[in-house]
Amino acid sequence: MQQLQREHEHRQKEKEKVNICVGGILCRENKILLGKRSAHRSFYPHVWDIIGGHGAGNETPEQTLVRELKEELDVIATEWKLLAVFPDQEPGLNEQYIYYVYVVTDWIGSPRNILIDEHDAIGWFEIDKALQLDLALSGYTEVFRRLAEEIQARKNERKGLPLWKTSKPIVLFYSRLPTV
Repeated sequence: MQQLQREHEHRQKEKEKVNICVGGILCRENKILLGKRSAHRSFYPHVWDIIGGHGAGNETPEQTLVRELKEELDVIATEWKLLAVFPDQEPGLNEQYIYYVYVVTDWIGSPRNILIDEHDAIGWFEIDKALQLDLALSGYTEVFRRLAEEIQARKNERKGLPLWKTSKPIVLFYSRLPTV
């Protein structure tokens, strides 16, 4: 009987476990890089998405960011800042995820689509054009708008640190962050 209770408790903990998904928005010359998800993908097929993926094992969000950008674009992120954290917008359909979105302002290498089974194409977009695309997550709209504001503020400032080095990340739909 105790064994069954322990197994039940273990299953409950697994259900409650929050997985991480991390995306990096490469930003250069007021444009952002997005990938068009392949039509055969089971989650969010044939829509535009930021580049990233699921955390592996005990990776931190930052480790996942660097690994995913290397795997998908063959670039090594060297400078980034957390822009937003938000929950899965359809938590009943999948496992529970928390999305971490970073702006990546410097990297080594030239981005290229090396996982063509994940993305049919990649492209650079001005943010106002990106907002008109069919996006994977509705939460991206607020993230892109925030990034546009920071880019504009940086243009206006011209001196000192870019604002995304000093501003706080957006936390959508949470009064406090869950633990992962």
